[in-house]
Amino acid sequence: IGVGNTLATGIVMATLVAAVILMATTLLNIGVGQSMAAQQAWLTQQQRLGGQIRIASTSGAQGGGASTLTVNVVNDGSIAYRKTNQIDVIVRYTNVTGNLEVKRLTYSSTGPGNNEWNITAIAPDVFNPGMWDPSEQATFSIKVVLPIKNNTNATVVVVAPGGALDSANVAM
Repeated sequence: IGVGNTLATGIVMATLVAAVILMATTLLNIGVGQSMAAQQAWLTQQQRLGGQIRIASTSGAQGGGASTLTVNVVNDGSIAYRKTNQIDVIVRYTNVTGNLEVKRLTYSSTGPGNNEWNITAIAPDVFNPGMWDPSEQATFSIKVVLPIKNNTNATVVVVAPGGALDSANVAM
């Protein structure tokens, strides 16, 4: 009788462990599925709105107590951006003193001053001169102080009106 009770208890325990593992796996899969669903919904919304941008290339230089970044961004969507001053530019980097900096930079219409950005060129700027039209590339000039530490990467995030965004690393 003792062996039968021990066997029954073992079967019940194994069944409970299997049920807990199954429930945990199911919850994990639901969470991942919801996360993927949310990401897909965001992408679908961006496609519906027509906004899509892509950072094509980056470069960086040091000098004068500041770091200057050049970021070439292609408008791959179907929206023309008339008010480029409404674009957000965020830079995350380690400065020369070793501290982490995260800065949302200010737009400048005349050229980037300290912790500012501007668009220095749009090419080919044929259809609507001065606007950033689909298939055109905008060259962003970005200046940050305290300078970016040498031999590190800065991350640049560009966010267009409507939420289209891209990010890329800039080697220094």
